[in-house]
Amino acid sequence: AGYIAGVVVNQLKKIKLPTSLKSLGSIFLYPLFGTLITGGIIVWVIGTPIAAVMEGLTSWLAGLGDVGKIPLATILGGMTAFDMGGPVNKVATLFAQTQVDTLPYLMGGVGVAICTPPIGMGLA
Repeated sequence: AGYIAGVVVNQLKKIKLPTSLKSLGSIFLYPLFGTLITGGIIVWVIGTPIAAVMEGLTSWLAGLGDVGKIPLATILGGMTAFDMGGPVNKVATLFAQTQVDTLPYLMGGVGVAICTPPIGMGLA
């Protein structure tokens, strides 16, 4: 989102403003329109495919309920450690949290995986 916002604001700065609005542009207009345009791009252009992928991952995980405790916790742990806070991590963590009442052991795999990448980076 940061790169997109930078490109959007650079393109907005290329629009010639009247001299009466030049001081208002950098303080109010560029941030306002840059935020609106960037937010629209994130929500409607990038967000739609990511939402479809996340729904697919969630339904795939829901179908793995009969696999067993250890394989399912291992899969969730791998998904959690995969992108260190990204969308795959969020799907795995949210799935484990929603299943706490019926499958409480899933949070064990997720909890261990959350701690593993920072510890590895600290030891390296």
